[in-house]
Amino acid sequence: MASSRPHKRGRMRSCLVPRRFVRSVRSVKRRIFCGLVMAMLPFSSRVRADNEPVAAPAIEIRNSRSVFDVETPRVPAPFIVPDVSHPDPFVGVSWTVGLGVPSEPGDSGRRPASAVGLLRLSAETDVGPVRRLYVGVTYPIAAALPPDGSGGAKMIAGNIEGHLRVTFPQPTWLAAGAALGVVAPTARFDRSGPAQVAATAAASFDPTDAIYFAPGAVALRPAFDVRILRGPFLAQARQGLDVTIDVAGLRVAQTNGRLLGHFGVRARKDLEVSIEAQQLYLFGSNVPDKHRNALTMGPNIRYSAFGMEIGAGFVTNVFSALSPALAQIVGLRLSVLAYLR
Repeated sequence: MASSRPHKRGRMRSCLVPRRFVRSVRSVKRRIFCGLVMAMLPFSSRVRADNEPVAAPAIEIRNSRSVFDVETPRVPAPFIVPDVSHPDPFVGVSWTVGLGVPSEPGDSGRRPASAVGLLRLSAETDVGPVRRLYVGVTYPIAAALPPDGSGGAKMIAGNIEGHLRVTFPQPTWLAAGAALGVVAPTARFDRSGPAQVAATAAASFDPTDAIYFAPGAVALRPAFDVRILRGPFLAQARQGLDVTIDVAGLRVAQTNGRLLGHFGVRARKDLEVSIEAQQLYLFGSNVPDKHRNALTMGPNIRYSAFGMEIGAGFVTNVFSALSPALAQIVGLRLSVLAYLR
């Protein structure tokens, strides 16, 4: 009975399903399977080829819009605040020439007006394969007639500053960063003589950089930068501190506050019209209240072409000037900046 049961099932299945139909179904399945295998072969080879790592050249990584880079639209660099993210190293020179009106003209030998000039050399380059870390240097030179009439024309070399700056990844319209500058005491002139009066008069154009003309001083300059770019409008600000230490020990350590602002409109991709302002606030207890704050501002225009940027502007003080010997200072600002590609 046990041996005949499978035989009956086989006979019953063969009676219900014709053998030709079973063979045809199996043949169709075999053909479908073979077709799928043949179709997957070229696809699998393409997947393997796409997954193979390809070493991209450094220039491709540098110019890419990857999440590790800070890629922002190219705009002309401001005068008084840094270009937050730029693609190439640069060297630049800016100079401001003008007149300073003494606070008490005609008294005690004071001149009716003094010629004043300020020259600043600068350079900066990025470090690493992505534009997030920058190092730079700034060196100023001043020339002026002492407004108080204490001597002839003076040319003064100031303190050199080296800085390290970092930019944080942000959306395209926003860029932010931080900086730390270190000022070395390379200025060599008498801090109580006519050279100091002339240097302070020249520094009145850029009061937030007055530390450049403080002989015998070492300073730490932490700062924070932020830039907002929406359509043709650009706004940028820097806020920082100057912590000054007198190497000779004649003065106690002093802290000053700095605030710089830039607001511009891009008339074209390579042309910007802007207004800039900067303010220095002296926290020292021995500073008279009327000379505790120094503020300058003025309009500017910058043009970018052929790897260079050319700028021109006007600057004057608002309220009191940095130099106590000056009541008003006006100047024309020019700059040339070249990118090293």
